[in-house]
Amino acid sequence: MSQVNIQLDTSAIDRVRNELGEFEKKTPIVLKAAINSTARKARTQLVKAARSTYIISSNELKQSMEYRKPTTRNLTAKIVVRGHIRDLMKYKVTPNSPPQKGSKIPRNTKAKVLRKNPMRPLIKNGIKAFVTQFKSGHIAVAQRVTKNRLPIATLYSTSIPKMFSSGGTVMESALPEIEKMYGDEISKQLEKAIERMRK
Repeated sequence: MSQVNIQLDTSAIDRVRNELGEFEKKTPIVLKAAINSTARKARTQLVKAARSTYIISSNELKQSMEYRKPTTRNLTAKIVVRGHIRDLMKYKVTPNSPPQKGSKIPRNTKAKVLRKNPMRPLIKNGIKAFVTQFKSGHIAVAQRVTKNRLPIATLYSTSIPKMFSSGGTVMESALPEIEKMYGDEISKQLEKAIERMRK
């Protein structure tokens, strides 16, 4: 599991209080609205950043995310990312299906997880990986554990929560934009609150 928190800082509190003046009691309401709106937009930004780094669909990323709203008592929005280690087959693999009976077996099975990387042959200790279909019907990239025919092991790669780990490429790409969104949303919500109070 990985978690992204959108929360206030003291400078934001001071800014909102100062601009609200005599209506400073409305500060938690303004901040809650700003954090809530920022977090919803941040989810979209995180999906965009992950897709620009990894070969993965938007739907799969969105389905892994759980959103927890802020309250006036707890001014923190949370985007919780859940998921297990992913089958390598879910990334880009060629060939992407087992060879048909009687067809030519490809020289190498290649794969890549990151968009920026080239397709690389999957070979470890001289043993080549291959695409196979198990009795259950599941298609996977597999590799023999030894030079013997059996056993074979399914190959896995990065889980979705790992994509959003602190200090990783995705977070480094997304955070500056999210921070800008937060500042813009505070200005927007302040403007709305002040306009309402003038009526």
